[in-house]
Amino acid sequence: MNRKAGLLAALILVLALVPMWAFVLSEIRHERELVIGAARNDAMNLATAFEAHVQSTIRLMDIVLLDMREDVLENADFERHVREELQAYGSFVAQLAVIDKDGQLAFSNLASPVKPVDLSDREHFRVHRDNPQEDRLFISKPVLGRVSKQWTIQFTRPIHQDGEFAGVLVLSVPTSFFADYYQQIDVGANGTIALLGTDRSLRAIASGTPIAGRFGRFKVPADRPYVDPDAPARGYYEGVSSLDGEYRLGAYRRLTAAGVVVLVMLSPKDFLAAHEERKEVLLASAG
Repeated sequence: MNRKAGLLAALILVLALVPMWAFVLSEIRHERELVIGAARNDAMNLATAFEAHVQSTIRLMDIVLLDMREDVLENADFERHVREELQAYGSFVAQLAVIDKDGQLAFSNLASPVKPVDLSDREHFRVHRDNPQEDRLFISKPVLGRVSKQWTIQFTRPIHQDGEFAGVLVLSVPTSFFADYYQQIDVGANGTIALLGTDRSLRAIASGTPIAGRFGRFKVPADRPYVDPDAPARGYYEGVSSLDGEYRLGAYRRLTAAGVVVLVMLSPKDFLAAHEERKEVLLASAG
């Protein structure tokens, strides 16, 4: 009798525990899925907001370039005019410069060139020189300025005179202009916001994790959907980030016409932290 009673008690206990543990594990799994779904939505909402910021910045820079380009050829006192105009834009413009048709620095608002400064090797000069009939805005990789001594992104337009290529007008914007704006947004202690070029090079970044060599020759892998021209212009990415080697869940929006990509990467260490605490409580309670 005692043996049968013991077996019955054990059976009742198993019948009680199995559904309880099934419920607990199902609840944990369901909550995790909800948290990840919310993180994906947050990442895309942030990416959308940053896309609007980048687009408005690009439009502003192009307006300044187009306005200044008219004055390069028409204004006799171009230097004074530039200084007056740039005062209205504050510190986000590091330099406005003119490169002549041979790639030599002809003008910089920072200082008059005492000795020749050769910029013919710069991508933002060569792209216009090699396509002399195109009149388009170009946004460069970050470069360390030979006059400004800052890491800046170059917004450029070609200068034409009598229908011929006559040089390049350059507006240099510190990479910190984008990074400082991104730092104001909470993406978690381990999150990352990056502005990439469709050439896979980093333009600007704000990250809770220090990233070495950010503006060197680093390029993100070509298989990432956010730099793949055949992938959708907006979407999600989940995997190990090539920026810092940490697992990330992210959203991206590609601005094909401008040649840049806005990328928001959230860390599970941040968005799953509260879920992990609740999971511990549930498991302890069930135990």
